[in-house]
Amino acid sequence: MALLAAATLNPTTHLSLRSRAGRNSENLWLRSAASSQKSKGRFCNLTIRAGTPSKPAEPIGPVFTKLKPWQIPKRDWFDKDFLFGASTSAYQIEGAWNEDGKGPSTWDHFCHTYPERISDRTNGDVAANSYHLYEEDVKALKDMGMKVYRFSIAWSRILPDGTGKVNQAGIDYYNKLINSLIDNDIVPYVTIWHWDTPQALEDKYGGFLNRQIVDDYKQFAEVCFKNFGDRVKNWFTFNEPHTYCCFSYGEGIHAPGRCSPGMDCAVPKGDSLREPYTAGHHILLAHAEAVELFKACYNKHIDISSDFTPKLNTDDAYASSETKGSDGNDIGPITGTYWIYMYPKGLTDLLLIMKEKYGNPPIFITENGIADVDSDPTMTDPLDDWKRLDYLQRHISAVKDAIDQGADVRGHFTWGLIDNFEWSLGYSSRFGLVYIDKKDGNKRKLKKSAKWFAKFNSVPKRLLKTTNNNATVTVTSVSV
Repeated sequence: MALLAAATLNPTTHLSLRSRAGRNSENLWLRSAASSQKSKGRFCNLTIRAGTPSKPAEPIGPVFTKLKPWQIPKRDWFDKDFLFGASTSAYQIEGAWNEDGKGPSTWDHFCHTYPERISDRTNGDVAANSYHLYEEDVKALKDMGMKVYRFSIAWSRILPDGTGKVNQAGIDYYNKLINSLIDNDIVPYVTIWHWDTPQALEDKYGGFLNRQIVDDYKQFAEVCFKNFGDRVKNWFTFNEPHTYCCFSYGEGIHAPGRCSPGMDCAVPKGDSLREPYTAGHHILLAHAEAVELFKACYNKHIDISSDFTPKLNTDDAYASSETKGSDGNDIGPITGTYWIYMYPKGLTDLLLIMKEKYGNPPIFITENGIADVDSDPTMTDPLDDWKRLDYLQRHISAVKDAIDQGADVRGHFTWGLIDNFEWSLGYSSRFGLVYIDKKDGNKRKLKKSAKWFAKFNSVPKRLLKTTNNNATVTVTSVSV
């Protein structure tokens, strides 16, 4: 099963773990909010890259049937404090892999050493060049009317050797990005670690297979809190630790690419039965250290609810890759990438399961999207991403259906903001709302879905409804 966790909250601090429907996925999250905020209970993040129900699905009709005008979601369906935004991660978009003092990450090493393990033999050396073009990313967010942006910090850009001396150029880059977001009324949501461990720590002691990683991660988190905590109030400690452990140490399809001897991976010298648990254990310990550090820095209190104790099962990582109905058939039409199927009702069902089974925690959907793929014969214009637009409209409507039935959903982040390096799939799968034209200097071009969001988010805030402050999050008022 996918990992789930949440926290018992006081009025000022939230901790949660997100879970993807489809491939296992989760994300530990720290959130600092204003003392005036009165939210109670537990807080949960959700990542959806495939709408998959927990029960047999009824037919959903022809593939990608056109929505009726009244079925297309409107911004005024949602409370004015409901957050719409987009997400990315450092290695997937930044590029500048060895510039301005940055050290290599495990993904740099993996792509350079084992290029055959990437479907198109590419890498993130340049990616979308966001290190140099971050202002264009911020402009795209603003043009779409997005109010929140989730991105990650490259550990080896801040600490090239994983520990020790801080690289000021890396600090300067993230300061410029954060300040640009705030100047444009976009709230930063920061992931401390999104799979790109410094290669120096992998070489030194085996990265997350060694207990030393806990102390080194704590130092990295402390540097982040110290340098960015005056402006960043929303922190994720780890991105998708279950997926990382299974793909990096079980199947070996992601960096560092370890698996058991006899299996097909880059480094068949590991132990696919034990190493995912070892890495997962150290991630949980490192998360706990970051929580304690956060409490010490900001005098906040965080507890993990026993109702959401994380469970790790490497068998589930494989089993969940192909979700079937009771008749053995795939649920919903495939969207392009092999693990994502269209089934919006599955999202509604999942949100209502969270409501009924887990005490209706406040939920943010921190990733939701589909990819354009080179092999799709219907994709004749890279800017005409009609499948993505259809997918997002249906799933945003599904969120509204869940809210109408009492689910406490507070935000939706589309994955991703821009086309990026999609790990082992390289650039053959493009998840962005914004097209990256690699033949024209990585120029940003809004796709059809991005232009729809611009129109969707253009409704004046004064026309949107407001709910009781006890049940909403107003990110414009958060402070430490």
